[in-house]
Amino acid sequence: MMPKKQDDRNRFRGYTTGFRMSKEEHDELNKRVELSGLTKQDYMIKKALDKEIVVIGNKRTYKALKNRLGEFNQLLKEYIKTNTVIDEEVFEMMQFTMKILKGLSIDDD
Repeated sequence: MMPKKQDDRNRFRGYTTGFRMSKEEHDELNKRVELSGLTKQDYMIKKALDKEIVVIGNKRTYKALKNRLGEFNQLLKEYIKTNTVIDEEVFEMMQFTMKILKGLSIDDD
């Protein structure tokens, strides 16, 4: 029998919690997890327990930010071209991304 696996705080995580989401909610969650640099499990636990999520810059996080900013650039061009209002979900994701970028900035301005 394999020994029980424990987390970094020497806790055994023996409980599973699951829930259903729409495709849009699932996609947004995955984007937020990717930008956080955490595992989905760690991200979900911190959010569920109302703990602060600290994003630590690494190659994966910077790549996700770069990709997300490229997507926003294309979306903004589309919105300008078609003269339409920015979708609320897109706007919220932009705000979330900007909050992460602000937290990663070196300057305190």
